[in-house]
Amino acid sequence: MATSPLADLLLALQGLVQRLRVLPAGHPDLHAAAQAVERGLVPVIGARDRMVVTVRSVQLVVDGMETSPDYEPLRDLAGQLRDAGVAAIEFRFGATGPELITVFAELLAGGAMLPGSEHVSFRAVSHVDTPSHDPWLALERLILDDPVRRHATRDPVELAIALELHPAGTRGNFSVLAALTAIAQASAEEAESLGALAALLTALPAAALRRLLAPSGHVEAQRDFVLALAHTADLPLLLRLLQAALPGREARLTAASVRLLGRLVRDEHPTARTALLHAFTALLARPGSEEPVAEGGAGPERVLSLAFETGILEAGTLAAADRMIGRRQSGPLLALLETVPREDSVAQAVRGRVYHPRTVREVLATDPLDLDLLDKLIPAAGIEAAPALLDALATSRERRVRLRLLELLSRYGSAVGPLAQDRLEGMPWYVQRNLLALLARIPDRPASFTAGPLLEHRDPRVRHEAVALAIADPSERDHGLTAALLSAHEPTLRLGLEALSEYCPPVLLPQVLARATDPALPAEMRALAVSALAPIDDPLVLRFLRRLVVAGGLTGFGRLAPKSPPMLAALRGLALHWARHPKVGPVLEAARQSKDPDVRAAIAATRRSGATNSPVTPP
Repeated sequence: MATSPLADLLLALQGLVQRLRVLPAGHPDLHAAAQAVERGLVPVIGARDRMVVTVRSVQLVVDGMETSPDYEPLRDLAGQLRDAGVAAIEFRFGATGPELITVFAELLAGGAMLPGSEHVSFRAVSHVDTPSHDPWLALERLILDDPVRRHATRDPVELAIALELHPAGTRGNFSVLAALTAIAQASAEEAESLGALAALLTALPAAALRRLLAPSGHVEAQRDFVLALAHTADLPLLLRLLQAALPGREARLTAASVRLLGRLVRDEHPTARTALLHAFTALLARPGSEEPVAEGGAGPERVLSLAFETGILEAGTLAAADRMIGRRQSGPLLALLETVPREDSVAQAVRGRVYHPRTVREVLATDPLDLDLLDKLIPAAGIEAAPALLDALATSRERRVRLRLLELLSRYGSAVGPLAQDRLEGMPWYVQRNLLALLARIPDRPASFTAGPLLEHRDPRVRHEAVALAIADPSERDHGLTAALLSAHEPTLRLGLEALSEYCPPVLLPQVLARATDPALPAEMRALAVSALAPIDDPLVLRFLRRLVVAGGLTGFGRLAPKSPPMLAALRGLALHWARHPKVGPVLEAARQSKDPDVRAAIAATRRSGATNSPVTPP
């Protein structure tokens, strides 16, 4: 539909008709549905005071705008109104909710006459009663070249021969299709006429049918003809028409679709008619239509939908899944799979195609990269998909993408470790950095991996990741900490100092002390070094901590040094690890008496932490 208000109105009307069919009179939902129609009429009718909705067998028409016959809610509404004998509805300005409920309830109740009201009226479907208006007569006059014929014989054999011999040509085919469409529309309420039309189309040679439905013909006329039969003709006849319309349009409907449609028709499956209608819509798309043709609608996706609906798995079903993946439509394919129970056998077979390394490679080839889709595929696609992810990690220029790829690769756990290790050697520094970051994320690194050689890498960012791996490995921890303490790269030094705050080997005391006294380092970094030194049971450490806390070299009852991050770190270290030392007690007491809240907080924090003071030997 062209406008949103019109779409809202027709959907509201469908909702009212549906509720009137299933709910008892007076139900509150009926009032709400009628009010929705009343509100929808106001912007659509506007200043023209009235609006006419033409009712066809599978669609509605308003001001020349047609609803899609594929859209089930409005297709069903058209069918229900047509079944009630309505050819058109006229709405006039001022229609109210109660009035709408009354008139449509009377319509659905049936009766000899169509109901009406001040603001709503119905136009009845015209019945062909007289020979002068018999559409069969119009067809026979045309193809039998008998313009004065007065009565139609409806002989299917005679008419089939005449149609076969009728001169070919776009204009002639258009006239024949128009006559056949008129018969089909009139036959919707006349079983005898419908049977005669079916007999005619069955008797008509396939070549003649193909000529009428050829791609070079008038597509609109072909479409009207097929849609006029879509809901009344027998399934085998509709399949025959589809097969006649197919030559020259094979790109619009896959061979797998045609085979599946044939099987549905043979099995008289409940979805067969709907499936055929989808296929016809694809084949006979309007000229210039922007609607997707069979490959996007009635093609692979429709084949899969039918397979899920019917539970029938064919080679074409899996081929349709492969085609969607190859066209980078894995997202819609996964969305379709999510509508089917996991235990469904057809869905399980298709999932095996979707959760596959090839799918991952297709997704990685898209731009922009669909990270949410990858999130659904990994690690279900298997470790065989990891090389493609590693390739993308090496080439991606977006940090956001690299971080997400690292997270996805880490889901494989230790299984991805050997793949990452094998790629390290000879790679650019940024690839090596990312691979080391991946190794840091997995629980167990390959037994043969060692970070040692990379601790000397020329790029500081690679060295940083190598240091992180070495520190995390008990067998390489001391080596990694030493490299961190010697690093001029501030993030690496910070990493080492933070690790040392958990445990500092006494052998590293000189290096840590050098960092704690390095005036070139920021105060926060020196404070980290002080915190790392504090637990070491060494007289040198005690003297260093007291020198930071006590001002002017004064001892015992001397005043505290000016507050700074290293001073506060030293104070916390004394309280945590040296509180029992006789030279520390007065210092801590002075801190408790301090007017500076940060100084008092440092002592309070150590008390709250439940610190265990290790016994030390006085210097």
